[in-house]
Amino acid sequence: MAQFVFHSPHVQGNHLYRTRAGETTLIYASADDKVNAFATDQTIPELSIEPPYLVVHGGMTRTARLMALGLGADRRHKSFAARGTLIQTVQGLGVRIVSGAGNLTKEAAKGILAETGLTASLGDEEILCLARSYAAAILMNVVGHELGHIVLGHTLGRAGNFKVSRNQEREADSFAASVIATSPFSDYLVGGSIFFWILLAWVDKTLGPEKETTHPHARERLQAFIKANREEAASLGIDVESVEEFLP
Repeated sequence: MAQFVFHSPHVQGNHLYRTRAGETTLIYASADDKVNAFATDQTIPELSIEPPYLVVHGGMTRTARLMALGLGADRRHKSFAARGTLIQTVQGLGVRIVSGAGNLTKEAAKGILAETGLTASLGDEEILCLARSYAAAILMNVVGHELGHIVLGHTLGRAGNFKVSRNQEREADSFAASVIATSPFSDYLVGGSIFFWILLAWVDKTLGPEKETTHPHARERLQAFIKANREEAASLGIDVESVEEFLP
């Protein structure tokens, strides 16, 4: 998925973006259960390669794939039962992320598969095809957002205050949206983006109530995205009210 981001027309068509992306090393920390990703220009002592780095943790990809499997089954069957399974999957993931202090272990992921009955979906090639594309869109949001911080210069210094940092987060959001819009997975952009923001809303909850952070609240970003893409979201059976079923 990272290759689609790094070699997307949005990145390759801009000399500065292309140069910075070419200097960036992607690190997939598959054994790390954190539901997180980050970008930095600071040297990581354990690595022999120079920054910038873009790091994606195993807990993040695990969560994205499970969400995408539930979404694939929902789109395949388009039934009340399938929507219930999707809600149960997302809520189950969220609760485990919060109780795990921002982590999702392989054991917890297997537990969700068993509880929701999604294990049966692994034998349905149509569901798997949909799930792969939705997972791609979610993970491209993750990688696109973090690459945005690198190419836009956000990782070259410290933000002066929360307001500056939040504006940088919104700029990285916009960069990621432009990357995906020019990708082979653009048809899955809205669904992938909605569930990316749902995922981050649960991660927000690990920070505790009303905590001041460097990021705009994910709920705010999710609602804004749905309002800006009403028709596409409606085709998924989601609007600003029904999306609450998936949230903390």
